[in-house]
Amino acid sequence: MNPAESSPEAARRQRIRQEAAEWIMKRDAGFTAAEQDAFFEWLSAAPQHAEAYTELQAVFKRMDVMVEWRPLHALEPNPDLLAAPRPQSRRGRTLAWLGGMAAALALGFALWQGRTADSSPVPVRLAAGDAALSSERHALADGSVVVLNRGAQVAVRFEPKRRVLDLVSGEAYFQVAEDKSRPFVVRVGGVAVTAVGTEFNIALTAERLEVLVTKGRVRVDPPPPAASSAPGAVPPPAAAVRTLDAGQGVVVPTDTPDSSWVVEAYTPQRVEEKLAWKNDLVGFRAAPLSEVILEFNRRNHTQLVIGDDELARAPISGTLRLSNLDSFLELLTVTHGIRVERHGTSKIVLRRAP
Repeated sequence: MNPAESSPEAARRQRIRQEAAEWIMKRDAGFTAAEQDAFFEWLSAAPQHAEAYTELQAVFKRMDVMVEWRPLHALEPNPDLLAAPRPQSRRGRTLAWLGGMAAALALGFALWQGRTADSSPVPVRLAAGDAALSSERHALADGSVVVLNRGAQVAVRFEPKRRVLDLVSGEAYFQVAEDKSRPFVVRVGGVAVTAVGTEFNIALTAERLEVLVTKGRVRVDPPPPAASSAPGAVPPPAAAVRTLDAGQGVVVPTDTPDSSWVVEAYTPQRVEEKLAWKNDLVGFRAAPLSEVILEFNRRNHTQLVIGDDELARAPISGTLRLSNLDSFLELLTVTHGIRVERHGTSKIVLRRAP
């Protein structure tokens, strides 16, 4: 026996490969919420975990291609192809697969049996709770990363031909692992944002949807025109598909998503302001104080209340750390002459100083 093969390091690599294979099987069966959390922890625990997972995932993809080559009449795989040299448990077959390519082929067929052409895993929902004071980072099974702003929710469904995510609410930043055979699609209402390997941000509010690309290129597809029930009515033309490159963005009104869209070029400063939330910072440019206060109230237990209507329109510019409420109040006192009235620990009223 080769001494290297029995070394502790070889045993550790073997164990990691086995764990990676088991995670792939769980993924194909559909993660539960608890399994998804456990998978993320395992994936980030050591660089070798991600390497083993990526390597085995590539092998499985090749196995899928081989399965598609099977004759149509072979509704079940040949038992001889799955047979091990001697009787083994399912766990034993997994270990054998990790030891050589012949067993890898068998396991590839076995895994394929758990899939059908039209099957897809149950969506897994990622959420940054309202109690969170900063962004939350989630690693996906394909190597992509989703960073959620506070209160954001994303539903993840990986299908055989594409990776589908639904932004349910809030704002999220997507770092997409490249896989040209499986486009990465983020759906927001009827709008679809498609990427292969890129990075982009999507912010959803009650009034609008904003897409900003920071790396690579994405395609933004509008929803189909709404059908009219009126006899002979001609539906309005749908907005044209937009392609966004790095540094470009588009704003889509949520009440009229099929209206015309205008692609804008964002300056590096504006991009930095838009993405400041990832570092618990938010950039404002002549934003009314009422809008700025909404952001602070979302992230702090102590709520700010404006005591004067005129004060609500006061323009605020700069990049602010939303977790540092005291510094913000000091800034308002110095720059806008605002008086701070504290009501216990949960409420602060802002008024013009006399």
